[in-house]
Amino acid sequence: MFDVVLFEGITGTGKSTLFRHLAADSTAAGYESHLTLAQAYTLRMARPEGIVEHLRDLTEGIRSLHALYTGSEFAARTDERGSMLVLAEGFHLYGLLEHQPAEQRAEGQRKIESVLREVRPLVVSLELQESAVRERCVESTLRTRGPGWREFLRRYGQTHEEIAGYFTRRQRAHRELVEASALEVLRIDTSAGDWAGYLARVVDRLTGPRP
Repeated sequence: MFDVVLFEGITGTGKSTLFRHLAADSTAAGYESHLTLAQAYTLRMARPEGIVEHLRDLTEGIRSLHALYTGSEFAARTDERGSMLVLAEGFHLYGLLEHQPAEQRAEGQRKIESVLREVRPLVVSLELQESAVRERCVESTLRTRGPGWREFLRRYGQTHEEIAGYFTRRQRAHRELVEASALEVLRIDTSAGDWAGYLARVVDRLTGPRP
């Protein structure tokens, strides 16, 4: 098995949380190799104007690993051990949303997904009910992140309500990218914070029949 899982969603939906849960899960331990790419690598190292090229480079690297796997004895093995699990916290959907003008996102998505399709990733799209956006995207993050985060949020409004409105609009734009994706997508509403349940859904999709 060579499995790729991309966790997508706006700030506050739980990408980092579910990413860490899956990386530590016994299912992940069943793979002989792991590649975990936190947002420091998937997004923060990229220049905003070069986000498509950056993500294409990462995707080409994953595709090269997949090519090595499919040409090896592991691809023909019949036991239950996995070969490699690749986990990415935020990838092309979040990257395009953050760094590409709306009119350029569709073309960027097409370019990246044309390569991603070859490794058959599972896109886990984390979403919130709009009634939960203020608490999860604004108030909760203000409690857990440093003072720089407060200054960052002030770019988008002077009140919690204004900032929540900004994130609500971002989630709607993110949903449009999800619905346009040519990849396999598992959509999860994380409003209730049931991380064990959400993890079980991801593991079930990984270990069960795949389209």
